[in-house]
Amino acid sequence: MKSIEKIADSILTQMPGGLEDRGQPENEELISELEEKEEIINGILGPIRKSTSRIITIKDLLPYTCKPCMEKKALTIGDLIDGTSKRSIKYEPGCEAKLKRSSPKIGRWLFTVKCSEKWSKGPYDVRFKLIKKGRRYKDVVNRQIEVSCPCRAWQYNGADYNALANEYSERQYSDGSAPNIRDRRRKYLICKHVASCAPQFINFVVPKGFK
Repeated sequence: MKSIEKIADSILTQMPGGLEDRGQPENEELISELEEKEEIINGILGPIRKSTSRIITIKDLLPYTCKPCMEKKALTIGDLIDGTSKRSIKYEPGCEAKLKRSSPKIGRWLFTVKCSEKWSKGPYDVRFKLIKKGRRYKDVVNRQIEVSCPCRAWQYNGADYNALANEYSERQYSDGSAPNIRDRRRKYLICKHVASCAPQFINFVVPKGFK
């Protein structure tokens, strides 16, 4: 009972206002989970905290359900493509990636990406960097990488945060805030611009001497 009280107290004290702007969760399974927690916490706290008129809602509980979807580790381009939300790369077919600069001796490649949707801005520079970690595969598709994109989707939908948390960030573009509304399940691993570079990137070979 004390642990339940502690959770509820934390919710009530750390999130005093602005909850109406947080939005409702879209996933039905998540809504059901939160509703169950609402009933448990309010049911237990009812007789204990008679003096409070504060009712805990789904919006209060939402930030406390966010857990990273992966262990903290560096990833390959295949891991990122397979693991990312389908929503994050939905518009990738409308993007064209061109190699802008190749520096294989230091394990770096720079692409410029422009997408055809009217609302899409850019072009954006997408950076790939091989990291000297893990097994020494000769092809880049199996090598662990760092990647980045300066687009707003990367910054604000969760990719930048997830890249920092899981050690595949080539450089940071956001302020590091957790995307508790846009990416509760931590599945927004990359953006469409990064995905559009993958078909070209995987054809490169790790140069001799790069370890």
